[in-house]
Amino acid sequence: MVADVSLGAVLSGGIDSSTVVAFTQAHSSRRIKTFSIGFRENDHNETPGAKAVVEHLGTDHTEFYVSRLERQVQFLEAHRDIDLLGTGAVIFKDEGEIIGRYPTACSHEAICRRPWWGFPLAHPTWMGKRTWFIAHPYAEQDRRREDQVLLLQSYSHSRFAALEEVLLGYRMEKISAQTFGRGRFELLPPVFWGESTICLPLWRSCKELQSIVWRSDGMFCSIEQER
Repeated sequence: MVADVSLGAVLSGGIDSSTVVAFTQAHSSRRIKTFSIGFRENDHNETPGAKAVVEHLGTDHTEFYVSRLERQVQFLEAHRDIDLLGTGAVIFKDEGEIIGRYPTACSHEAICRRPWWGFPLAHPTWMGKRTWFIAHPYAEQDRRREDQVLLLQSYSHSRFAALEEVLLGYRMEKISAQTFGRGRFELLPPVFWGESTICLPLWRSCKELQSIVWRSDGMFCSIEQER
């Protein structure tokens, strides 16, 4: 095989990737580069199978280990006051193309800075105290916004934190700003019940920004669109 760059392949040790690597190495005059991603937890670690393939084919192999869970456990053990911990995370499509990154704030104060807008604590990365999750169960009526509901209901008497480093990739076909905003939009009237008027910027599309304004009695007041 001929290429203007070094040949490489991701090797899990399974039939498909092993066949691709074997075919590529057989038709290359140089050792091809192979890469495996492993886990510290043995139940999810496929690197032993990949190593067996590497030893048989003689590829130039590199292993990477996913350490998110281990890092989070260490942080929580060192910071006993933290109830819920997240990390940085990226969003990718099925083919692996990164299409975005979850907003991330590290301290409790930064995460809870604008509770009416949302909490930058990526839901797929959550790890925390068992007692916190028991005290704050998911509710069926909060489907597709349960993370923001739980954070909103608990932030005043909980402690949140996040590791800034990106330690997780989350597969999603597309980022829907309208759906993302709707969860916060639906939360506003019952939660922020008071004397002041509340303005929430809500993206309806990539080109359109609307301000949703609510009166103190929870009734819809007006929509102001910025061009």
